[in-house]
Amino acid sequence: MRPVQDRYRQFWADTHRSFPIVKRASPTHDMGKLMTRSSQVALLVLGFAASFYMIDAWATFLIPVALAVVIGMMLTPILVRIERLGIPAALAGVIVMIGLGLFLYVAALLFGMPLSDWFHRAPEIWEQVKQRVDSMRTSLSFLTSIQDSLQQVTSPGETSPRVQVADGGTMIFSVISLAPPAIGQIIMFAGSLYFYLATRERIRETILMFCVGRSVKMRAARIMRDVEKSISRYLLTITAINIVLGVTTGIIMWLLGMPTPALWGAIAAVFNFVPYVGPWSLGALLLAVGLVSFQSTAQGLAPMLAFAALTLVESQFVTPSAIGRSLTLNPFLVFLAIGFWMYVWGPVGAFLAVPILIVMAVVLTHMLPAGTVPGLMRRQEEGVDVPGSVGGEEGLPSAAE
Repeated sequence: MRPVQDRYRQFWADTHRSFPIVKRASPTHDMGKLMTRSSQVALLVLGFAASFYMIDAWATFLIPVALAVVIGMMLTPILVRIERLGIPAALAGVIVMIGLGLFLYVAALLFGMPLSDWFHRAPEIWEQVKQRVDSMRTSLSFLTSIQDSLQQVTSPGETSPRVQVADGGTMIFSVISLAPPAIGQIIMFAGSLYFYLATRERIRETILMFCVGRSVKMRAARIMRDVEKSISRYLLTITAINIVLGVTTGIIMWLLGMPTPALWGAIAAVFNFVPYVGPWSLGALLLAVGLVSFQSTAQGLAPMLAFAALTLVESQFVTPSAIGRSLTLNPFLVFLAIGFWMYVWGPVGAFLAVPILIVMAVVLTHMLPAGTVPGLMRRQEEGVDVPGSVGGEEGLPSAAE
């Protein structure tokens, strides 16, 4: 018996010397470690659940603040250029806010009345679309007769239930009931945007003040710099692309004879800020309006098909080449993020989905080892210079860097 045990021990010793990764499996007797791991997983799950509840419950407060921060990051390069002229940050923030307000006011003057007319005509358009679909269904009545014959053969004596859709009434609702919360959110957005623009340097210094150690401050500074640069670059590039897309869409709609072509161009520019969902929604609107506006089915389908071809070229060729590989996100993650944030925060959440995903990607690429999250976003390699010490502490990187 003894030689067998000696050979067994010698076998494991030789195996461990040749292959250090191979070890004998030993049963886990340390229940404390197991309970610690289980409690960590449970805390992580509870943290996600609490975060989701907070995001949903505090939506009225978080939506305007998050939108203001994202728009502020987008406008930061413009603000920096104004500050380089010697204008203080507070006054530069006022100038940017006035410019943004004038832009929104002009847009409301140009497109407010046509958009209001289309909203008033929505019930009429819906009825006309149903009549057009019914006429197309009548022209394909032979398919219905074939379907009825097949149903009688497969289930004789049974009739399929008919579903009647009740008229939902007019789409016009009372704006007065929605005015107080909307005004409150607009005020919250405007205030958050101004104070972010005017005090962004102080906000950055405060965040870095809580970081202990030079390496932690360097990493936090890189994260904040890359988040601001990535979101600003993405939104400014997408804005330029969407303006060109909107102008091109308006010209195409005018050539096809669509009513209010400038409005459709503006809607195309706005909807394209939400990947996938925005172009699909506008395609459905163009299909409905095209079928109502033209007698021929081919003419009715032409606006939707032309816009689909235009967005295909934009999404597959123009946007990837303009943004570059450093901001390439996984399309599946983008789609999931849009669906999640649209479910939680509605249309504003759909607009914020990609910037939030960019923030998460930048944080992950800095916190995790290189190559851990392949395909999410390429890490920027340039360093952040930390100036000399101030008051015994490491200096703070410039927000305009």
